Amino acid sequence: MTIRRGGSWGAAAAVPSELRVVPTDRDARAWVLAHRETDRPLKAVGLAGGDLARTVGGGAP
Repeated sequence: MTIRRGGSWGAAAAVPSELRVVPTDRDARAWVLAHRETDRPLKAVGLAGGDLARTVGGGAP
């Protein structure tokens, strides 16, 4: 699948009830590491900003 700027791709989805939203890539990493270090299962995480959020189409242009 080729993703082109301004093209239509993906679909809207329901927000999981346990969604954790983090503001930066660093916070996402810390959240993932904290779960891995304590053997807790990873749950959904939302990215409110940072390079990764912009890469997947979120954040400011």
